[in-house]
Amino acid sequence: MIKIPDLHVQSDLLVVKKQKKRYCPVYFQKEDIERELRKASKSSKGSALSKQIMVGSLEDVLKKMEINDRNSGWDDLIFIPPGKSLNQHINEVSA
Repeated sequence: MIKIPDLHVQSDLLVVKKQKKRYCPVYFQKEDIERELRKASKSSKGSALSKQIMVGSLEDVLKKMEINDRNSGWDDLIFIPPGKSLNQHINEVSA
């Protein structure tokens, strides 16, 4: 698999709400988001979850985060380091 450092992957199906905060995870590796989608699929008995992956440019995401208003939803993004799970990383940053 070719790694392209300026791309990210994201799925709306993995958005988490915890302690009145909304977390919209952004991944850097396809394998990481696929693993999380499999977990979500098992817990919700869904079958089409893997078709909900969005791929985009990290540069575009950072620009949009910079220029958008505080409550626009762009400040809900959380970047998940490669190899970490969504819950593990959210627990670390929200502690």
